[in-house]
Amino acid sequence: MLLNAAEVNLNPTDSYEPNDSLIQATPIAYETLTQLAYIYGRPQDFDWFSFQA
Repeated sequence: MLLNAAEVNLNPTDSYEPNDSLIQATPIAYETLTQLAYIYGRPQDFDWFSFQA
């Protein structure tokens, strides 16, 4: 997704953090879209989500 320069937030808040491990996985409901998540602060950021099957 590309953003216009006026839309860039240099201090974004990721509402799912911390969810960087399986133990910290953010639960989501089936057929629910997630909110916007950010990848920043580290060379690689893995975000984990869980759901009841």
